[in-house]
Amino acid sequence: MPDLHVASEAKFQDVLSVPAQFSIAPSGSLSVAALLLINLPTVLENSASAARIVFSKQSPLLQLPTDFVSRPVPPFQTASSLRNRARGAFRDGDKSVIHPSFPNDPLPMWVMSYWVAMSHALENQRDWRASHDWVYDRFDVVPTDGQELEIIDEVLDVLESLPWDAPLKGFGAQTDLRSTELQPLLGSCPIHGRVLDSMIAVVVQHMQASEDEDLQSVSVESLDFADILRLSDKQWKSYETDKAFVHLRTIGSALREGALHRILLPINIDNVHWAVIEVDATNQSISYADSLGWSWPNEDIDAIHRWLGYHGFAKFNRATTLQHGKQLDSFSCGIAALNTIKHALFQDPLFTANRAFSLRMEEFLNIVYDHLELSDPNDDPNDSSYSDSDDVEIQETQLPSPPTLPTHHPQQKPKLNLRATNADLSTGLFKFFSTVSRDEHLKLAWKPSTRELKDRDQQEQARCQEKFDVFEKAARKREMAAERKRKQQAREKDAKQKPTVESVLHDHTPQPLAVTIAEASRPYRQLRRHARSMQKCNSGRKRKREDTEARHVNWQSPLLWPTIETAAIRVGYGMSPIEIERELKRVDPSRFHGISAQVIGRWIDQSGTRPVWRASVLARVQKGNLPLTTATPPGILAKYPEVTKTIIEDLRALRAVGVALDTMRCRGVIIARITVSCPEIFEATAKDGSKFRCTESWVKKFVHRTLNWTFRRATRAAQKTPSNADQLCLDQFYRLTLTIRDCAIFDASFYVNIDQTNIVYQPANTATYEEVGSKQVAVIGQEEKRAFTVLVGISASGDALPFQVIYCGKTARSLPSKTTQQFKDAQDLGFELCFSNTDTYWSTFQLMCDYVRNILVPYWTRQKELVGAPDDQECILQLDVWSVHKSVQFRTWLDQQYPWIKYRFVPGGCTGIAQPCDVGVQRPFKLAVKRSQHADIVEESLTLLKKDEAAHVIRLDTTLPTLRDRSLQWLINGYHAINKPDVVKQSFFQCKAGTTFNLSFESLTSREALHALRDVQKNDTMTWERIKTAQYKTPEADEEVEPPFTHAADVELDPSDVLVDTVLQHIALGESSVPHGYSTDDLGNLLVDNESESYERGVLDDMIGLQSTADGSTEVEAEGRGKRRRVANTQFDGLRVGVTVTKNRFDSPGV
Repeated sequence: MPDLHVASEAKFQDVLSVPAQFSIAPSGSLSVAALLLINLPTVLENSASAARIVFSKQSPLLQLPTDFVSRPVPPFQTASSLRNRARGAFRDGDKSVIHPSFPNDPLPMWVMSYWVAMSHALENQRDWRASHDWVYDRFDVVPTDGQELEIIDEVLDVLESLPWDAPLKGFGAQTDLRSTELQPLLGSCPIHGRVLDSMIAVVVQHMQASEDEDLQSVSVESLDFADILRLSDKQWKSYETDKAFVHLRTIGSALREGALHRILLPINIDNVHWAVIEVDATNQSISYADSLGWSWPNEDIDAIHRWLGYHGFAKFNRATTLQHGKQLDSFSCGIAALNTIKHALFQDPLFTANRAFSLRMEEFLNIVYDHLELSDPNDDPNDSSYSDSDDVEIQETQLPSPPTLPTHHPQQKPKLNLRATNADLSTGLFKFFSTVSRDEHLKLAWKPSTRELKDRDQQEQARCQEKFDVFEKAARKREMAAERKRKQQAREKDAKQKPTVESVLHDHTPQPLAVTIAEASRPYRQLRRHARSMQKCNSGRKRKREDTEARHVNWQSPLLWPTIETAAIRVGYGMSPIEIERELKRVDPSRFHGISAQVIGRWIDQSGTRPVWRASVLARVQKGNLPLTTATPPGILAKYPEVTKTIIEDLRALRAVGVALDTMRCRGVIIARITVSCPEIFEATAKDGSKFRCTESWVKKFVHRTLNWTFRRATRAAQKTPSNADQLCLDQFYRLTLTIRDCAIFDASFYVNIDQTNIVYQPANTATYEEVGSKQVAVIGQEEKRAFTVLVGISASGDALPFQVIYCGKTARSLPSKTTQQFKDAQDLGFELCFSNTDTYWSTFQLMCDYVRNILVPYWTRQKELVGAPDDQECILQLDVWSVHKSVQFRTWLDQQYPWIKYRFVPGGCTGIAQPCDVGVQRPFKLAVKRSQHADIVEESLTLLKKDEAAHVIRLDTTLPTLRDRSLQWLINGYHAINKPDVVKQSFFQCKAGTTFNLSFESLTSREALHALRDVQKNDTMTWERIKTAQYKTPEADEEVEPPFTHAADVELDPSDVLVDTVLQHIALGESSVPHGYSTDDLGNLLVDNESESYERGVLDDMIGLQSTADGSTEVEAEGRGKRRRVANTQFDGLRVGVTVTKNRFDSPGV
């Protein structure tokens, strides 16, 4: 059986052997430069088609097709996978391989070996060419007198000798590197761990060759050190005996004994980033250097502390003594980490973005030079990693770097005390000899032996030979540098053209253009400026920037594109962006001096068998000089001019009598008119499946376009959050936790937060839509107090307390009518309706006492009965620092009447982030009220139209008694919108305190919170005093006039077309993401975002990236106020006429 198996294996290897006439793959020992000059007869094919290659039991062709060599080969990964599966297929009786592109050509199985070798060569030729181009492109950006220019010459010279695929010797051999793995060093891409370990080996070699004694007490570790630190807890339990920790035990003992003072080790963060850690045993500190400024890797630091603890060290302090450079890209972290180590050891200049590329090439040269010096010229020139007989497998093994200290462990031997005591020195033979010191004894008694003298001579010879080798290497580098300099001077001399009579008489130096190329390629800019200058109205904010010349060149314009196409044809089949750029600058340097290969590369589609121009580029060429935007499509009411005219008359009539109009009121009038006159509009479906809902964003555009109206309102400065808001919120958390702990508060219902908010009956009297440029804006009831106050309370258990509603007035006649059904419903919910007894609708001391007495205390009494708590169970009332809340009068009344109520204040200026009512309740509550107000407007408008469908103008009732009676239904709807346990609890959860805690009752009573409070009391005296002293007192209230509530304009609230559940979802997500179908404005309000609501749209997304600035870079054009991106509009193409409309459309979720 063994003989049969050997015979079968030999036959299999023979089947996979490539015949001599097809062994055309270049040898891996060829230099990189030679590989780039080879014109291989085939190319790589699409991986999708290659994946369908199958084995077959058909007999292979005896003679291959004549075009076999020129056929594309599968990618290397696919070919390797086929090769690995070939043994099993051979055992199953398969004889051939069938490619899906040639199903009638069964190929012999050795083609898999051919594909592996050719695809490997093709992919490496592509990658080495990219590296070569990357180095060559540095010539264009490096100053002619810069040091990097010499490094570039040196790299290009080395590529003439470096094999393109061969195992490296020297430093590279320590990590089993091949020359192909050095390609990332010559490119803008990250480096992997084995390359970094090789570069560290270079550093270790320089340390060992240095005569600096301080370096002998420093150890630079490879990546194996960090990998061992990350072993499992189970292995760490056997640290003293496990062989995996031999090196760590050696280094730890050296640190403890003082043989080592510092350790520098690279570390990988989340498999995407390199950083450096320094362990300093002298200063008992750990430093972390990160070129991206990321936070400390706490798990790795804890592992280092655990390792040091095994060797008797206490916990080291964190320090910032390890200096490092700053990285501005996403791929230079490995080079920056190595530079950090070199700066700490040899005082090399710190890493900068300008030196990133030269440092990569220097590390490449360090590894390659060592390989070339150790290479044997008699090595097999046909040595390659991919032979015909070997299975193709890529294995990465990381060998540890040479240890800097011996790993031998001295055996513990019993110690004998042979030292004589003072008593012994005066007896026996000791009394005949005098006592001498140890140094005197060694000076008189010790003489070197012959062996020691021989070892000393050998060490001296080795030291001299090492110094000679260093000198010889430096001399060889000087000779190579001198040769490169001679070549550079020769190139510069050839580049200088000597003046001739012809060149002097016919000077072809391009003259500066009267118009820039960017401006000439965009003729529509001038038309746009002219149209703007013809506008008669100068309203709106002033332009911050004057018109400037265009910076972005439209390379697809008829002025430039024909030349680009001609250059691509001259370059030929490959359409190399670099070659196209050179050809364009050679043909017309004045017009194409700003084009770059990166921009050209984005125009080319490389996905097929041959490169071609992208379809989007050709589409832009067809447009010629036309702008990227499409024509503005007609509005949805374009087919209904009479309806549009009636809506305009309604809105103008309301403004004529002084009624203030906001977006919500305008939307109600428009919906009513459309519902009566053309209801089929609401059934129109856009291409994205959305339907027209007459959103507020659409209303704003309609009013501006048809009436030339804009929203005129007063503005005020927004509340500023304190700079130390994070610390204030954390102090509040500690203060609440301390209260809960000391008062033994065990139920979440005993923690209540209250807040007051105002509700406006109708649009703010100082804000309304009015014609653009109007000087006077008249509003009915501008001096009236057309708003009321609602006091909202919520508990941490998820309950919403009944509202206290405060109306402006001094008698009960200021309250809503008691005969309505809504009044009875409000009484059933426990609402307390009050009049302010002042000239405003703000709360007072007496009203605050009524709220505590009539709503808050009864709620807590019921909760105490439910959970069996005593009557004097302490409870927390959280308030903001409003003047009435923090007044001495109110606090004294609370202390006297209800001493078991522990009031706590939200830090000033932090209500938007640290008060649960503000964070999670007020926004959905006000949106529910706004939607109810909008429903009233629509219902009133429809009622008027049903009475007189031919009415030319809608007259809305805006009297105060009518709006006051309607307010009860608004409040009832708002209460039901927030009286949900999940919504209320989420409000407390969203109030963050630091990075770990929040104001939910679970977080306040958690084990971690109590531990943190204990640590603050022990270790942070200042914070503890601040928490403790402010626990029950607050500073005296300043004598100040309470500012009135600000009437929020409609732009400061969510639009009425947004669902309350959508806003709740937005809040639950932390407002970090937006629900599907919505976007946000500058204030964070949700806006409907779908094709059915677009008033006009325009830009083709595929056009992005087809232009660049005049200097070759790609940026966003900044002119005037800037531009908005637009998308092509296809709204309402499928409008269906005659569809029946459902009843009460204004109550549907969309409206």
